Amino acid sequence: TWINTEELNGVEGYDDDGNGYIDDIRGWDFINLDNAPLDDNMHGTHVAGIAGAVGNNGIGIAGAAWDVKLMHIKVFQSTGQGSAITIAEGVEYASNNGATIINMSFGSYSESTTLKLALENAYATSILVASAGNDGICIGPALGCFPLYPGAYSYVLGVEDRPVPGYTNYDQDGPIYTGYPNTILNYELGAPGTAIMSTIPGGGYNTLTGTSMATPLVAGALALYNEQNPEDSKQIMFGNLINTSGSTYVDFLAAIEVEPVPKLAVLNHILRDTINSQNGNEFWEPGETIEILPLIKNYWGPTDDVRVGIEFAEFEDTSKATIIESEIQIGSISAYASLQDLYETLKITIADGIANNVDIKFNLTVWSGPDQEYMSDPVEFIINVKNSILLFGVINYDLTLYPNKEYLISDNLIISQEATLIIKPGTTLKVSDEKSISVYDQAKILAQGTKDSIIVFRNENNYWKNFTFEGTDPGNQSVFDFVHIYGQ
Repeated sequence: TWINTEELNGVEGYDDDGNGYIDDIRGWDFINLDNAPLDDNMHGTHVAGIAGAVGNNGIGIAGAAWDVKLMHIKVFQSTGQGSAITIAEGVEYASNNGATIINMSFGSYSESTTLKLALENAYATSILVASAGNDGICIGPALGCFPLYPGAYSYVLGVEDRPVPGYTNYDQDGPIYTGYPNTILNYELGAPGTAIMSTIPGGGYNTLTGTSMATPLVAGALALYNEQNPEDSKQIMFGNLINTSGSTYVDFLAAIEVEPVPKLAVLNHILRDTINSQNGNEFWEPGETIEILPLIKNYWGPTDDVRVGIEFAEFEDTSKATIIESEIQIGSISAYASLQDLYETLKITIADGIANNVDIKFNLTVWSGPDQEYMSDPVEFIINVKNSILLFGVINYDLTLYPNKEYLISDNLIISQEATLIIKPGTTLKVSDEKSISVYDQAKILAQGTKDSIIVFRNENNYWKNFTFEGTDPGNQSVFDFVHIYGQ
């Protein structure tokens, strides 16, 4: 058991070590706000025994690591309920008082900014391990899937009980790839969690099942890893554990002995249409040169020469665009890190005259060095071309639309002040998904079609929202004759 020696040898009733907690000799109870973090639920004692019960002593069970110091921190009620703020206080206490590994056999589908900040700070000094959950839910993104926090965070080792179908939460696309567009969410490891015998309060033993049991097996084994490879960074450790694991359990011996190599992947990308004095409206139009800025993730050993390439996807019509910059060097990347160069960019130019709403498919790959070592799997992405007169934002001047042009309301459109939008007979306006057309102030729309030349408002893809009239005389100034409206 971890002992706070400054408090043990200090003055009773005084905060001898200045950490804000008086007489916290064996940890702290954040529920009852005292220095006696006793287990009144059983879960914590069971988890602690799995991680660190002494072995080879003829008593009870043996934990994953026999010679560790267990810091007792109580952050849950006897009912098993807890708040993110209290848990965050416990995480902060653990990291500030020297915990090298923080086991978190709990989780929530609701993300807490307070807890996330505490974990990010703790990651600087501690290895973070958390359970994936017991609801049989995939991490997502997909219908019916949700990430469980904190195990889903990329800097927390999320632990599943992988061989058991139907109960463990799981990462449906594996510990490396993530389908989330703006963040990396994964469960990384698997360990036994079914019918695990361990300690309970009062000196007894019992079996429990859950990823809460799998997590301390990993946490205890991480202490052994640190003992064998004390110079490894957390990033190298993460990469070694993930890349030597099989489809079921983590293999700590293999992780300790392996020599890491780069393992690169394209996670995401940014598109820009700002070079060559282009309009920068983030619609990809005929004749424009588009920059592609890939986001790269390295899931293992470092490399000094990361290169990214682009090519047309298989069977794609290459007359739709020209690849101007097919390969770029973007620098070095450390173990288990991300890299995105905002200056060196891949470039393609969209062909002139290409039709509206046409998709162009490309593949992105990443590798190391001029010999294309450690080549990643290709990642397909799509550029959707807009070849229309784009209408969006605020129009506060008179404007006439004609039937021999193609118009796309690409974002919410507002007609305001005293502007008049005149739509000639036979004109078709397409509206992008979930966008709307609003008329404010003294503005009006004069859409006067004829029986033989109807004006059409229609959806570009799936559906658009509606018209709204919020002027001083709502809707009465506008005229809609022989107008068909589709796709709302």
